[in-house]
Amino acid sequence: MHLIKYASPTRNLYFYKSAKFKSDIDTYEVLKKAKVGAIRNVFYSPSFSKLDNKTLILVDKTEQLLAMLELGRIDAAVTSAYHYQERFSPRFEKVSLVDSFINPMYISISKKSKVAKYHPKVSALMLEYRKTGKVDQYFEKHGLPVPAQVFD
Repeated sequence: MHLIKYASPTRNLYFYKSAKFKSDIDTYEVLKKAKVGAIRNVFYSPSFSKLDNKTLILVDKTEQLLAMLELGRIDAAVTSAYHYQERFSPRFEKVSLVDSFINPMYISISKKSKVAKYHPKVSALMLEYRKTGKVDQYFEKHGLPVPAQVFD
C-alpha cells in the first residue's frame, strides 16, 4: 500500500475502573498488575500493545466490557473517543492514567492498483491541502473535530 497522511491528531486512551477496584491506576506498571479488559483485535496505542496478552481479558464488544466492569470481573477497561468513551464516563470512575500519542491518519492506494501511478501526485496534493487548511475545512464542513496537522 502507498500511504498518504491526511492528519496527525493526538489520541488519548482512558481507563475506567470497576467500583469494586479501590486503587487508582496512575502508571503502566500499576496497570500491569490489574485485570484489564479490551476489545479483541483493536490497536489502542504503542504502549498498550506492549502489555502481556496473557494478562488482558479480551472480548468482542463494548457491551461485554461494560458488563464485566459492572460485575467486577475486570478491574479496569481501556477506551477512547473512538471506542465509546461516552458509555463508560457516566457509569464508572476514570483512573489517573491517560495514554496520549500521535495517531496519524492515512488514505491508501494499493501498489497493485491501476491508479498506483498517481500516488506521487495525490500525495503531493494532500500535503498541499493539509498545509493550506483545506483538509481542516472538510472536517469543519461535516461537523467533525479538526485533527492536528504535524509535518515531518
